[in-house]
Amino acid sequence: MTYKTNYHLLFAYIICLCIFGGSCKKNLQQTTNIDVHTYTPIADNYQLDDTNEENESIRKKSIIRFSKEYNSSVLWKYDLKVEKGSFRTINELSNGNLLFIGEEGDGDYQYKPLILIQDNQGKELLKQNISVTPKTKYDLYRPAVITDNRGGFILYLMKEMDYLNKSVYEDPEEVKMRNKLKTRQIDRFSFSDNYAESSLHEKNLTELLLDRLLIKGIVSIGSISLKNVNDKLFLIGDVRRLHEEEIPFIAMLNKDLDLIYLNEFNEYPQTSISSISPDKDHYYIEGTKSDAADGTYYSTHIRFSVNEKLQITADYSDKEPYYSFYRGPSAPDYDYDSDSDEEEEENDESESIEQEAGDDSKSGEEYNCETEENDESLPDETESWSSYNVMYEDKVTDCSYLIKEKKINSNEAIFEKLNHSDSTVLWQIKFEFPNNYEIPYINSSEGFLRANGDFVFFLFIRDKSVENSVLSMLIFVFNKEGNLIQQMETPAYFGLTGFEMKECGNKLITSFTSYDAKYIGGEWTYPHTLRIKAFPFN
Repeated sequence: MTYKTNYHLLFAYIICLCIFGGSCKKNLQQTTNIDVHTYTPIADNYQLDDTNEENESIRKKSIIRFSKEYNSSVLWKYDLKVEKGSFRTINELSNGNLLFIGEEGDGDYQYKPLILIQDNQGKELLKQNISVTPKTKYDLYRPAVITDNRGGFILYLMKEMDYLNKSVYEDPEEVKMRNKLKTRQIDRFSFSDNYAESSLHEKNLTELLLDRLLIKGIVSIGSISLKNVNDKLFLIGDVRRLHEEEIPFIAMLNKDLDLIYLNEFNEYPQTSISSISPDKDHYYIEGTKSDAADGTYYSTHIRFSVNEKLQITADYSDKEPYYSFYRGPSAPDYDYDSDSDEEEEENDESESIEQEAGDDSKSGEEYNCETEENDESLPDETESWSSYNVMYEDKVTDCSYLIKEKKINSNEAIFEKLNHSDSTVLWQIKFEFPNNYEIPYINSSEGFLRANGDFVFFLFIRDKSVENSVLSMLIFVFNKEGNLIQQMETPAYFGLTGFEMKECGNKLITSFTSYDAKYIGGEWTYPHTLRIKAFPFN
C-alpha cells in the first residue's frame, strides 16, 4: 500500500514537473532578461560644434558622426513568433504592468485582436486573442484603452459586420447612411486587475448616432474612427447634408458608450480630422483641408480648439496651403446625389489602403519621400532639402522638432528644433553615417517630449554591407540644450515594421515586428516575430 501511494505521488510529481517546466521553458523562449546591462556614456568629442554658414543664424550647430560604440544595451526582450501580426499600442497600467494591443493573422489575411500583458520586468501575464465571427473585422489601427486605478482596463474596438445587407445604387442617401451605421458597432471588453475577461458590451452606431444626425439634416456619413482622450471616447468622421460638401463631425461618449455631445463643423468643409488632444480646459483638433480650383489641388493645415460641449473656442488654422499640385483643367462640378454604394465601398477600400500604407510607411515599407510641400513657417534654408518631417510639435513653447534630408536614401540627416514665433533654429544637429548606411524612411520618424524636457525620437537605418541589406531602428535622446545624452539601437533584420515606443516607469518600451524571407517548398515565406525591447533611461 505504501509502495502504491508513493508511486502515485511520484507520477503526480512528474506530471506537475512537465506542466510547469514546459510553461517555464516557453517563457524563457519568449522573455530574456539581460544579466549585464552596459551603458556607454556619450563622449565629449562625439558631438562636435559646427560653424554657421553665411546667412545662417543657428544658435547651436553641431555634427555627430555615428558610431555603434555608444549604444546602450537592453534591459529585457520578449519575442513571439506568429504567422503575421503587429502590435499597435503600448499602454502602462496603474499597477506598473504593460499592456500591448495588436493583431495576429493566420497568413490568409484573417486577423484577430491580440492582447498581451507583461509585468514591468517583461514577464508574460496574459496572452489572449479575441475571437472574430465570420465576415466581421475589427479596426485594429485605432484601439482605445481606458485604465482604472487598480490595474484593470477597458478595451474599445470598432467592428464592421460585412454580413449585413449593404446599400444598392438606387437607395436614397438616408437609406445608405442607415445601412452603413447598422454595419458598425463598438465592442467594449472589460478586464479586472487579475485580467480575467469580466464583460463584453456592444453598442451599434445606429443607436448612438442616427437620430442626432437626422435631426441636424445629415443624410450621408463617410469614414468613422474611434479615439480616446482623458478617459472619454470620441467618434470622428465626415458627414454631409443633401447637396452640400462634406464636413467633419465629432461625437463624445462616456465609458459606458452613452452619447454626451455631438457637433458638426460647418466652418471646415472638405476637412479630415487627424487628431484630438487635451489642451488646458479644451480639446485641440488638428486636420487637413483638401480642395481644388482651376485644376490645382490644395492641402491646408486646420487647427482649432473646442470646449467640453464641442463648441469652437479658437481657430489656429494656416491661411495658406502647405501643399499644391496641378493636375490639369478642372473636372465638372461633382453631383453629390449620384453616389452609388459601389463608389462608397471603393472609397472605403481606398481609405483602408491609405491607412495601411500610412501605417506601413511608419513601419518601414518602401515609399518615395520626396514632396512638394512648402510650409512657410519653416526657415528658407529648408528649400535646399528635398524632404523634411515634423516629428513633434510642442504647443506650450511653440516649437517643432524636425528631421530632414537632402536626397532620398542618403547617409546624412539634419535634426532641428525650430521656434515658430520668430522662425529661429534653436539648435541643429547633422548626422553623418558611414558610407555603407542609408536612411530609407525619414518620413516615418516620430518623437516625444519627456517631462524633464528631453526629446526622444527614432530613425530607420539600413546597412547595405550585409547581403540583401538589413534594417534596424536607432533611438536618440537629446536634452533641452540640444546635447545627445543617450543612444540606442535594435538588432538588424531583413524586415522591420510597426515600430512603437513609449516611456513607462523610467524605461523606454519599444515594440515592432521583424520578418525574414525564406524559400520553402518552391515559394517564398515571410515568418514574423513580434518583439518587445526595454531600454533604461540614463
